[in-house]
Amino acid sequence: MPEQIGDVEEQLRRLSWEIRISRDSLLKASEGLPDSLYERSQRMAERLTVMQGKIRKTSATLPADVDFEVPESVSENVAGMREEVGDTLRELDLLIADLHEVFKEIPTLKLN
Repeated sequence: MPEQIGDVEEQLRRLSWEIRISRDSLLKASEGLPDSLYERSQRMAERLTVMQGKIRKTSATLPADVDFEVPESVSENVAGMREEVGDTLRELDLLIADLHEVFKEIPTLKLN
């Protein structure tokens, strides 16, 4: 059964929101990190911003009629974006794991 425009719009809305939350969290968490990790975080944030732009661009091409069947090319585009978002979020997981390692190595100050 072909997807309806409303279904695709909802998927795109969710993807966009998840990307924005992840990007904002990453930027906040990366403040004050060593330069190499900070730069890596910035590059990842840029990738997330680009993906969010692609999602918005795709959403703008959808017809207003929510009962309209989605063209195959749009369905394939959305599927590709889902894959790209998944790959990027896996890379983000690796970055977060590295951040955990950095924070483990930072000595905690003891106040008396």
